[in-house]
Amino acid sequence: MTDAVLMKIADDFINATISRLSSGSCEMVNLYFVDLRAVFSDRQRITQNLIENAIRVFDSRGLGVAVNGPTLNVTVDLNRCYLSHQQSLDFSTALTHARVVLGCNI
Repeated sequence: MTDAVLMKIADDFINATISRLSSGSCEMVNLYFVDLRAVFSDRQRITQNLIENAIRVFDSRGLGVAVNGPTLNVTVDLNRCYLSHQQSLDFSTALTHARVVLGCNI
């Protein structure tokens, strides 16, 4: 279940970055953070194993991760991350919108 929760967070971050691109930011890179204590509030403590698992899951999607205690700083770069099929369709639409409608030079 831990992997599924972390993968959902990765998808949420990727989807938010795609949405921001088409809403006028013209940014392909966005920064996020995950407080593992909040995500896994049912656990008494955040173990090194959980942190390493989170890094592995985010890394499997091509996201950058920096550890800051129980908090992870996550970088989503749409030029480098691994998109699902639906995300790739959404990204294509967002990119076209950003270029044609918003005039972004990306």
